[in-house]
Amino acid sequence: LNSFYLLPIYKYMGNVVEGDPAKEFSLSNLPQSHPALLATTFAAYIFFLATMHFIDKDFEWLTEHRHEFLAKKRVQNYSIFLSCLPKEMQSDTAIKEYFRNCFSHNAVVDGDVALSIPKLEALVARRNALISKFEHVINVRFVKGEEPMHKTKMCGGEQVESIPVYREQL
Repeated sequence: LNSFYLLPIYKYMGNVVEGDPAKEFSLSNLPQSHPALLATTFAAYIFFLATMHFIDKDFEWLTEHRHEFLAKKRVQNYSIFLSCLPKEMQSDTAIKEYFRNCFSHNAVVDGDVALSIPKLEALVARRNALISKFEHVINVRFVKGEEPMHKTKMCGGEQVESIPVYREQL
């Protein structure tokens, strides 16, 4: 919007430049310390104030919706993940009692310490691989318009529809 009044100022209040029509509409067309340079300063202030206004509105929106989201009773909103616990804190009861001493006794519902979780990590890796396959077959169905199929075993397995099978496994 600033260009609507800056471009004519640059063109008609500046020096006449022969041979370069783009330069006629630029700030370089105005001589040094020309009063029309104040228009550029004014435009910069307008742009800055508009930017700050929109950032403020965006921050208000973010704050409102972030608090709304965090107020929901979801496990991840009320969970704390810790690492590098000292040996004396590496039990469920020790961690629960520690947080009950930090906060009110009723505020802490449970304390679970996961020390070694290779089985869980393997299951998560398997699930992530399955999600990739699932997304792929959904895209295949969307692009080709046909139901994707796969074999249940590498050699001699039966042909099954992929989407219901992967959905069931997820």
